Amino acid sequence: MATIQTTEERDTRHALATPFDDTVRELAADDPQFRVELLIAATEAIVAGDLDEAKAALRTYIKATRGYKHIADLIDVHPKSLIRMLGPEGNPRASTLVDLLSRVAEIENVRLEVRAHALAA
Repeated sequence: MATIQTTEERDTRHALATPFDDTVRELAADDPQFRVELLIAATEAIVAGDLDEAKAALRTYIKATRGYKHIADLIDVHPKSLIRMLGPEGNPRASTLVDLLSRVAEIENVRLEVRAHALAA
């Protein structure tokens, strides 16, 4: 059964979320390595087959840096399409994810690489 929230409860939940978003934005603005770590996390998640984690890292990067409009323009998609594809129910094409990672890596002036090594038996 659903519960009804008071205005105060909704405002409290929103107030708790806002400082976190602001903190992430501040970290991204002040620390280039933080931005790169978000891209590394997304890349590693894709290789590991964890699309949900990859999308979450990319959403965090986009919201903390240039925003959906700017990044969508870079990969030639509509901002709402980018929001949907990176959302919890989104199912982006591999080519779109590769293009997205490539473009944001260019922004950060980094080269993302995947290296394989044999696991110990």
